[in-house]
Amino acid sequence: MYSAALRLQDSPLAAAEQAFLRLAVSRARTLRDCGQQIATGQNMTEATDRIAGIAHQLTGTAETLGFIEIGLIAEELDHHCTTTKDYPQISRLLYSLLDQLSALAR
Repeated sequence: MYSAALRLQDSPLAAAEQAFLRLAVSRARTLRDCGQQIATGQNMTEATDRIAGIAHQLTGTAETLGFIEIGLIAEELDHHCTTTKDYPQISRLLYSLLDQLSALAR
């Protein structure tokens, strides 16, 4: 979990952190919509493709900025979306990622 004590506010990466936080909030909406599509069996291929793209974007940036748990979950989610197509696992990871992103918004 991300610790407030580790915030980058005094770092040259502070602007990148703020941009990441804004991106994470906006991407969470899309991820929720995609999760709903998977849950209802609608457009599952399109939904997993969108999830994979967002997860891929989040992976490296999150880890670079110290959001390690988000990066690890996103990496595993990307893998399952692009490789295994294991929808129960995708859903579990997706909601775990959404929990982590929601915690950032607080």
